[in-house]
Amino acid sequence: MSQEQSDDSAWFRDIDPHDVDAAATAITNGTAEHPQNWPTQAVESGAVEDATAYYQLLHDAAITATQTAIESYEASDDRQLRQCLTAMDDVERTANELTERLIEWGGSRVTSSHTLDKVRELADITPSTPAETRLRSLATRVLMLHEERDDLRAYIETQAATVAPNLAAMAGPVLATRLIELAGGLNSLARKPAGTIQVLGAEDALFAHLEGRASAPKHGVIFTHEYVRGTRPADRGSAARAFAGKLAIAARIDHYSGTHRQSVHDELTDRIETIRARETEDTDTIWLLNRHFQTAFSDASLTINPGSRHTERQCMKSHVTPMDGVCGMPDGQSLAPCLNLILIRVLQVGTQFYILVLHRGRPSLTLRILPDQRML
Repeated sequence: MSQEQSDDSAWFRDIDPHDVDAAATAITNGTAEHPQNWPTQAVESGAVEDATAYYQLLHDAAITATQTAIESYEASDDRQLRQCLTAMDDVERTANELTERLIEWGGSRVTSSHTLDKVRELADITPSTPAETRLRSLATRVLMLHEERDDLRAYIETQAATVAPNLAAMAGPVLATRLIELAGGLNSLARKPAGTIQVLGAEDALFAHLEGRASAPKHGVIFTHEYVRGTRPADRGSAARAFAGKLAIAARIDHYSGTHRQSVHDELTDRIETIRARETEDTDTIWLLNRHFQTAFSDASLTINPGSRHTERQCMKSHVTPMDGVCGMPDGQSLAPCLNLILIRVLQVGTQFYILVLHRGRPSLTLRILPDQRML
């Protein structure tokens, strides 16, 4: 490579050795195809007097460039939002601890039953002793902490829609901000797969599972959302997967586009409704099984137990012998309409026979067969 080509790619080209800011901009934005002997070129081109001066200029420029990069990072919108969330959590934790201390100290001096009302009463008392003066002062500061927490939350609810409009609309401003904080920023969250987003906040449980000490977690902090928390336990895993998948898409849209896309939200709503409809389907199936079995065995001892935790393995441990079989239905009736995801087992306990119906892997119905009833 020629000297002219080297000078064109050198970061110190046309830089005043005393202008550190210009040097910092040059090393931040400059590029070179191949590494070269830059100190020698800097001396030969007259940019610096010697190698020592070159390294001093490079040091000062690198420090300035790093400071500028940190300031830019800290001033970014998502970073400010994350700092606000962390501050809100710290203020809330401190306010709750001080509130407990305050109520324990002066709770007998007020008549209100609500905790925050007690704090307000203590802040309004007329002190008659030095201790009550300090008590009122503490109550005033506790109230200020609660107000600051509310103000921080209001800021998050306002700014989250600007920083991440789709995430804020889908998960709520606070949960969206918490996901961004757990991921290390919106850029990092946008690059994470849905499976990782699903368990964000459940790292301890995940590591315990990887070490073989616990089962795999179904959800992390997204459990606080109504889509997951409001779904019955049997279907929460499905709801969490669907929710995390759409959150991953929303994060990428917010990071790379920043525009609100309603279709993603509509798809999530439809998916959650489909998942929650399973509960109605299960109830209808159990009712249909009940009707068929009561028709087939009108004198049988019938127990509907959709919430049972007993499994077939537990039955076997109780000296229950499973045998394959199905029940004969009178008048050509069929169980075909309700056999979706249903396992029918015939169990023998001593001289007694039982029919155990497992619907979606859970015992849904147990029927004792009387001696005069026939099995096919």
